[in-house]
Amino acid sequence: MHDDVERPFKENIIELIENGTIKKKVSTDQRERLAMSVERLDQSSDKIRESRRTMMETEDLGVSVLQDLIITSTKALMSM
Repeated sequence: MHDDVERPFKENIIELIENGTIKKKVSTDQRERLAMSVERLDQSSDKIRESRRTMMETEDLGVSVLQDLIITSTKALMSM
């Protein structure tokens, strides 16, 4: 979901840097800081994606454990 918003922004910034538009309006230091910020944004997005993947795997594992617990508990109660 956020990729749809982040990618166009990042691509626009990179395009502005590459075609010289930003070069004409800002200093070298500002361009470097902007490039570093875009890189940090990309790294943060990667970390968020990885965290979401881990969260989904953990949730799936939790659901599986609960299902096994319910089945085991039901069988134990039925055998009493």
